Amino acid sequence: METDRLISFRVVGQMLGGVCVRTVRRKIAAGELPEPVYFGKRPMLSLLEVAAVIEELKQKRGEKGRA
Repeated sequence: METDRLISFRVVGQMLGGVCVRTVRRKIAAGELPEPVYFGKRPMLSLLEVAAVIEELKQKRGEKGRA
């Protein structure tokens, strides 16, 4: 079982193909990414939740290819 950890918006942007922190914030506001967890004043996201979003996008890509 993989251990969850908190990652910064910058790391999330890198995982999403190199998008900027501003785009990560926009995706959170649009509901495309989960709400952040605050570690002190610093907003962070769960690695497992971000990985789940990426897997969901990959699944949708596969469904579009079959149609």
